[in-house]
Amino acid sequence: MAGHPKVTVVLPVYNAASTLSTAIQSILNQTFTDFEFIIINDGSKDSSSSVINSFTDPRIRSIDQDNRGVAPTMNRGIDLARGEYIVRMDADDVSISDRLAIQVKYLDHHENTDLVATQVTFEGQAENLGLQHYIDWQNNLISTEEIFLNRFVDAPIINPTIMVRKKAFELYGKYSEDTLPEDFELWLRWLDHGAVLNKIPQELLVWRDRNNRLTRTHPNYDKSLFFETKARYFTRWFESRFPTGKPELWILGTGRLVYRRTKYLSEFGLTLAGFVDFKSSNQNQRLTIGYEQIRNIKNPFFLSYVSDRQGRERIAEFLKKSGFIEGLHFYMMA
Repeated sequence: MAGHPKVTVVLPVYNAASTLSTAIQSILNQTFTDFEFIIINDGSKDSSSSVINSFTDPRIRSIDQDNRGVAPTMNRGIDLARGEYIVRMDADDVSISDRLAIQVKYLDHHENTDLVATQVTFEGQAENLGLQHYIDWQNNLISTEEIFLNRFVDAPIINPTIMVRKKAFELYGKYSEDTLPEDFELWLRWLDHGAVLNKIPQELLVWRDRNNRLTRTHPNYDKSLFFETKARYFTRWFESRFPTGKPELWILGTGRLVYRRTKYLSEFGLTLAGFVDFKSSNQNQRLTIGYEQIRNIKNPFFLSYVSDRQGRERIAEFLKKSGFIEGLHFYMMA
């Protein structure tokens, strides 16, 4: 390969022998061929190393290391990357053969875009309806605006679908190695800094659910850490959006789970005016008003912590019909 490749694909591997060969082959089968393929074996205890070594394609750069975790491993791959564009790949998944070609063409023709993701095809247990709903939800977030407005609900992008300009990592930072959901934190941090994230409306990755997927098993993906991360970046946005004359901050939803998840807002310095529920009350010394009273608040900002999908949709519709604008007067947070 003369000179630097156009693209670097980075694949962190940890105990993925059962799916790894298919994942690697899906990259080697790409119709776009000007890439290097950095595969980092992060201290696997199974036969992942043997699987990697069974491939002899000269585009592969394989590295063995002691176990460091996915974020440090991915960051090492970014540091080693020689390509203009960096692609994330996971050892569980399968890239469609023209994935790289389509994403390269997109970034080549959209110079202001820092990151482009894709839709995914979900391959998992049929009974896992929650995950299927998540896939459907994020597949419908395509534009920069849609991704931005929904960033506090859940991860609006699936990590192994991304292609990123290498210079964007230099501008906005790499994956955090703190105890937190590193991909979700990266999207929020980059969006906070004004990065442009888009999504191609094509299913270019088969996202395969496994029982030992990190999002299921690793403590960094505990729900509480997601809500702490959301609260941190919402606070940053709120403070910068309203440096003076801040609106009253009201929480839509009540109950122990909501109170536990909203405590992070207070810990980051925000003052909550109260809560909104179907009926007004003053339980547990928390001011709670009914939905019919929100029009009487002079200068409100609402955060909805209602977590079920249909409830979230109904609340968003209710707020819009009441004259409130998403991103200006309210955000969905669950």
